[in-house]
Amino acid sequence: DACDADAVFTVVSDYDYNNLNTVCGPCGNITVTYTVSDDCGNESTISATLSFGDNFGPDLSSCDVTDETIECNGTDNESIADAWNQANIDELVACADDINVTITSDYAFINLSATCGAGGTITVTYTATDDCDNSSTLTATLTLEDSTGPDLSACTVVDETIECNGTDN
Repeated sequence: DACDADAVFTVVSDYDYNNLNTVCGPCGNITVTYTVSDDCGNESTISATLSFGDNFGPDLSSCDVTDETIECNGTDNESIADAWNQANIDELVACADDINVTITSDYAFINLSATCGAGGTITVTYTATDDCDNSSTLTATLTLEDSTGPDLSACTVVDETIECNGTDN
């Protein structure tokens, strides 16, 4: 101030975190107006906006969806796969770093790639999406395998000795 060589300026702001304009999740912006007064009672104002952005998907680095190999039994394969998928979703919900994360998967038992009999593999992509529509993905593979040989306990075989005649053995 050119008119007051020993001017004392007072600065006040209307900052109040409760004025945060939430855009998504805990993110948004807040505008603060600063009022500068001199000792003659003159005032000037200036405003500044602070923005909290979220451009990153949920952090899944400490989450552990599991690839699993399970002995298939033919009749319960779909319920086994359903339970495995749900366990992976529950793990991601519990572990994702975002409070309002939504977990989805592209799991469908009909996507099982058969390898032999009722066994096969299915790879599932899990997507974690936050309130700002940022997402992160992980994949896991379930293998239903048949490592048990055929059950021959009900079969009967007979040892036999036959006379060899040389022409129609």
